[in-house]
Amino acid sequence: MIGTRVSHYTILEKLGAGGMGVVYKAEDTRLKRFVALKFLPPELTRDEEAKERFLNEAQAASTLDHPNICNIHEIGETEDGRLFIVMAYYDGETLKQKLASGRLPLAEALDLAGQIAQGLAEAHAHGIIHRDIKPANIMITSEGVAKILDFGLAKLAGQAHVTRLGATLGTPKYMSPEQARGEAIDQRTDLWSLGAVLYEALAGRPAFNGEYEQSVIYSILNEEPQPLTGLRAELPPALDRILRKALAKHPAERYQHISELLADLQRMEAGAPVGVPTRRFRLTAPLRWGIVGLALLGGALWLLVQPGAEVAQTRKSIAVLPFVPITKSEEDRSFAAGIHNDVLTQVSKISEVKVIARTSVLRYQDSPKSIKEIARELDVRTVLEGSTRRSGNTIRVTAQLIDAKTEESLWADTYDRPYADIFAIQSDIAQKIAAALQARLGQEELRSIQAPPTRNLQAYEHYQKGKYFWSISYDWEGNLMAAERFAEACRLDSTFALAYAWQSIAYSVVYLTTPNLASKSAYDHKSKAALQRAAALAPDLPEVYLAKGNYLAYVKSDADGALREAEIANQKRPNDTWVLSFMSDLLSSKQDLAGALRLAERIYRLDPKGISGPFYAAWHSFSLGRFAEAERWADIMIANDPEGGAGYGAKISFLLRGFGAIDRAELVAQEADILVTRDKDHLLGPECLLFAYKRDYARALATLAGSQQPSFYLLRALLLNLLNRPAEARANFDSARLAFGGVLNASPNNQTARLSLAIAYAGLGERVRAQQEMAQVDSLSRIGQGLEIAYFHILNGENEAALQYLEKCISRPREPSPAVLRRDPRLDALRGDARFQKIIARTEAARRT
Repeated sequence: MIGTRVSHYTILEKLGAGGMGVVYKAEDTRLKRFVALKFLPPELTRDEEAKERFLNEAQAASTLDHPNICNIHEIGETEDGRLFIVMAYYDGETLKQKLASGRLPLAEALDLAGQIAQGLAEAHAHGIIHRDIKPANIMITSEGVAKILDFGLAKLAGQAHVTRLGATLGTPKYMSPEQARGEAIDQRTDLWSLGAVLYEALAGRPAFNGEYEQSVIYSILNEEPQPLTGLRAELPPALDRILRKALAKHPAERYQHISELLADLQRMEAGAPVGVPTRRFRLTAPLRWGIVGLALLGGALWLLVQPGAEVAQTRKSIAVLPFVPITKSEEDRSFAAGIHNDVLTQVSKISEVKVIARTSVLRYQDSPKSIKEIARELDVRTVLEGSTRRSGNTIRVTAQLIDAKTEESLWADTYDRPYADIFAIQSDIAQKIAAALQARLGQEELRSIQAPPTRNLQAYEHYQKGKYFWSISYDWEGNLMAAERFAEACRLDSTFALAYAWQSIAYSVVYLTTPNLASKSAYDHKSKAALQRAAALAPDLPEVYLAKGNYLAYVKSDADGALREAEIANQKRPNDTWVLSFMSDLLSSKQDLAGALRLAERIYRLDPKGISGPFYAAWHSFSLGRFAEAERWADIMIANDPEGGAGYGAKISFLLRGFGAIDRAELVAQEADILVTRDKDHLLGPECLLFAYKRDYARALATLAGSQQPSFYLLRALLLNLLNRPAEARANFDSARLAFGGVLNASPNNQTARLSLAIAYAGLGERVRAQQEMAQVDSLSRIGQGLEIAYFHILNGENEAALQYLEKCISRPREPSPAVLRRDPRLDALRGDARFQKIIARTEAARRT
C-alpha cells in the first residue's frame, strides 16, 4: 500500500502489525500533518466479530481526551469496504522496543507507570476498560510522554459482549487471572496488567513466563513472581508490596482504583509508609499571603540537596522524634504532642546544633524505620526519642539520645514529676542534649532555655492550644481561633510575653487574610496592642522581633522594616524555619532573589520533609530563569506533600511559563486531579492557564467557577473577552476594581493591588484613571511584572507602549520567558506585529546566553 492514497491520506510506510490491525504512517494532504492509519487486515474483513471489536475501539477511544491516550481523528472505510482509524502520529518508540535494550532505571519506570495509570484513570472514569495493556501498546514519544495505543480490545462497560463464549481477549503474559479464565472483567484487570508491565520494566523480564501460551497462563493462575528486590537490591522493599497487591490473584485483594496505586507509588517515592496517608503541612503566612503575592496568584522525585548515603558525620545535628504516649487516651496523645513541640522548641535554641524542623520529624510518627534509616534520611547524626504519660497532676517523661552511626545511647533519663515541673523537665532535656553533643550554650541561650514561659499552667494550656490551631490553620478563621486562644492565655497571665508575641503574629495574619475589610482596623489594633505588651515584658525575646516583623509586613506593608526585625530574630533563633521563610519572602519582595534562594535552601536542610523550603526555592529559581531547577524543587514539594496542591500547581506553572510544555503540564494536572485532596486553590490559576494556553477558553473559565479571589476577577475578564462576552467581562473588571480598591484603602502601600487596580481601570476603558494608578507603581515593584504591564498597555489601547516595555524586558530573567511570549493570550493583540516576533527571537537568544 506504500504510495497509495486513501481518502485524503497518502500512505508513506508501514509502522507495524498486530492481531487486530496493520498500521501505516501517512500524510494528511488537507492539514499537512503526519498521521497513523490502522487498517483491519484483509483476511479479517469478513469476520463480523473482529469488525465489531474494531469499531468498539474507535468508539471507545474517540470519547477520550487525555495526553496519555492516543488521539483518534477519524473513522473511515475504503472503497472495497475495509475499515480504518486515523490516529495521531507520534515520533518515538514503544515500551516493548525500549525494553529490548534492557530494564529501566527506577525513576523512569515509575514515571512511565504513573503516566499510563493516569491515562487508564481517564478511560475508567468513562466506563472504558482497555483489556490489553502491554509494552507493545505503550508508545513513548520523543519528549518522554507515554501514550496508550490500541483500544482494540476495549469495550464500553455495560455493552453486550461481542466475543464468543469462553474466548479470551488479551496478551497472555499481561492477562489477568480472571481474563485468562474467560470470566467477567472490570477496571481491576487493567490494574493487574499495569502491574505486570511495571514489573517487566524494572526486572527486564516478564513477571509470568513460559515456553507456551498455556504454561504462561498456568503461571499467572498459580505462581508468584520473584520479588524485585531479589533481582535488584537497590530497589525499595515497598515496591515489592505495591506489586504484590497489584498482581494479586483475586481482584478483591488488588487495588480497587487506579488512584490507590498512584497514591502508593507517590508515598513510596516520598519515603512515607505505603498505604498510610501523608501528613498535612502548614504553609507559613509569608508563603501563602506574602507581600509579593503574584507568584502565588499566578501560578524523578530526587532531591537537589539529597542527604548522603551514610549517617551524618557531625554529632551536632539532631532529629527530635515525636514522643510516644504510653496509653492511647486523648489526654496522653495531646500531652505527648505538646511535650514534643516544647522540647523541640527548647533544643532549637542551641545555635551550635542543627535541629530538624517539626514538619519533617512528624513524618516518622509510628514509623517502622530504624533509627539509622531515619537519621540517614534527615541527614543527622543523633536522634532523640521519648515517651510520655500523664495521670492527673503526675507525669512521666522518658528521653533517650542515640548516636545513629554507632547506635549507642549518649544519654537517657526518666522523669517522674508533678505536672507543675513540666518546664523544668523540658529545660533539663535541652541542657543534657547540649552537654552530650558538646555544644556550647551562650548566656542568652541558657537563660532562654531555663526561664519558664509562664507559671500559670492553665494559661500555658491555652497557649498550647493556640499553637495547635496555628499549626493546622489554612484560612483566616483558623488563624483567628489561634489568636483568641493566645489572647485567653494572656488574660490568665498578664506577664506571659511569649503568648502576647504569638497573639500579635496571629492577628497580623488575620488582618492580612480576612475578607471583611471593615474589621481590619480592629485586627490592626489588637495586633499592635499585643506587640506593645510583649515588647514591654521581654524586649529581647526572638518571638517579639518576629511579631514586629509580621506587623510591619502584613499590616503596614513595610518590607524594609520587617526584614530588619526578622534578621534579629534569626540571629537569636538560627534553627527557626518560620523566621527563615519570612525572611526569604521579604528578600524576594526586595528583588534579592539570590539571597532569598540561599535562605530557601537553608530551610530545606533544616526541614527536608517539609514544603516551605522547596516552595520558596522553586519560585525563586523560576524567577531567576532557572526553569529546570524550579521544576526539580516542585518535584520535591510533590514528594513531601503528594496530597496537597501547592507542588502540582507550581510544576504546572513552571512547565507552561518556563518551557511551554503543554502536554507535560496536562499530565501533571491530570495526576493532581486524581491525587490532590486539599489545598486545591493552588491548582486553580495554573489549570486555568493550561487551558488558556490550549486556547480552550471555556474550560479555562470553568476552572475558576465559584472562586472569589480578587486576582481571578481579572482572569475571568480576560477569558470572557476572548469568548466574545464583553458585558460579563466588564462586570468582572468592575469587581476587580472594587476588590483591589478595598485592599488599597486598608493597605495603601500594596503595590500588587495597585498594579491590579490599574489593569482593572484599563479593562473598563477608563484610560486616564488607569494611567494614574500605574504611575503610582514604583520601579522596584515593576520588576518581574512585564507580562502584566504589557497587558495593561494593550487594554489601555497602547500597543506601542506594550512593545516598548517588552523590548526592555528582553535580557531580564524575571520577565516573560519565550514560552510566555509565544503562548499567553494576553499578548495576542501583538502577534501580527513583526516587532513582537523579533522580541520573541531576541528573548530566546538572550536566555540562551
